[in-house]
This record gives sequence, structure tokens and C-alpha cells, in this order.
Amino acid sequence: MDFSNRSTQQTQSAHSGTPLGTSTPTRPAGKDSKRRFDSKWWRVGAVALLFCITVLIAAVVALLAIGGPSENKFVNDSKYQAVFLTNGQVYFGHIKDINSSYIDLTNIYYLQSSSSDTSAASPSTANNNVTLIKLGCELHKPYDQMLINVSQVSFWENIQSDGQVGAGIAKLPKCTQATGTTSQSNTTPTNTNTTKP
Repeated sequence: MDFSNRSTQQTQSAHSGTPLGTSTPTRPAGKDSKRRFDSKWWRVGAVALLFCITVLIAAVVALLAIGGPSENKFVNDSKYQAVFLTNGQVYFGHIKDINSSYIDLTNIYYLQSSSSDTSAASPSTANNNVTLIKLGCELHKPYDQMLINVSQVSFWENIQSDGQVGAGIAKLPKCTQATGTTSQSNTTPTNTNTTKP
């Protein structure tokens, strides 16, 4: 009998904590290290994905806070702009600023119909009754600036100086006030066509 071998087995089993006569299952070294490797990359990938999502959310919030692309780059500072409102009114002036809340318009002119009922008139006579008015020449003397709510604006556009409105603005004299009433020097017809049907 070989007692030396038995004592060696008992010593090994006492150190390993497994009962005598049972063998410890051995795992191949490659699979265990591969699992640890896969688990490590899974954690790194998850952290990287969370970081990317956080950066994307921060970028969207910043873009919304700033207001996105600005319309200000389309304003031609050397020209007048026409701002068309949803109620049909049109104002001409210089757009100083456009943001998500309002359009800041200065040096303002608007059209006023001299007849009370232009819907019954023919198109050629209706155009003859339109007068260009400078804001600030009215009896209540408003300041020459408007903040127009963007929800009330259909669209705006740059206008050319050689059009009827641009030429009318260039010919329009400065507004002068007579005692309590506006003088007629602040208006000019925008259409001088006098032919009638």
C-alpha cells in the first residue's frame, strides 16, 4: 500500500476545500479569460453609448435654446423689407432683428386705402386709391419701431429700391405736423396709373 500518495491527496484536498475523492472541475483557461474580456468590452461599450446619448441630448437642448438657424442672415441691410401679416396688413421697413418671438422693424411705412370699400372697386381703380404712409406721422405720433409677433407674420421679403414702394419711399418727404393734424406731405400714391376702365 502506498500511504505516501494518500497523505498527499488529503493535504491537497484540505487546502482546496473539496472533499477527498472528488476532483475539481477544470475550465479551459481560454473560455474564462474570453468571458472576462467580453464583459469588459460590454461595459466599455455601454459607457461609451451612454456618453454619446448624453452629448446628443445636450446638443439638441442647446440648439433649441439658441433658436436654431437664424433668419437674420437673409436680411439685406441696404434694402427695405416687406413684412406681410396674417391679417393682410403689410409693413415696409428695415428689419433689425428676427428671433423666435418677434421681428424688430424700424423706419416703417405702410399702405393705406383711401376708399372705404375697395372690394367693390375694380383692380385698376383699387390700386389708384392706395397711399404710402410713414409711421410716426399720425396724430398719436408713435415711435418709428415695431416689435411684430412672429405668430402674426405670414412671410417677409427684401424689396428692391426701384419698385413702386421703394421709389415711393425715396420720394416721400419727411413727415411734418400741422397744428394737431397730419399734413398731406407725408403721403404719396404708390400707383399713378390714372386710366379707368
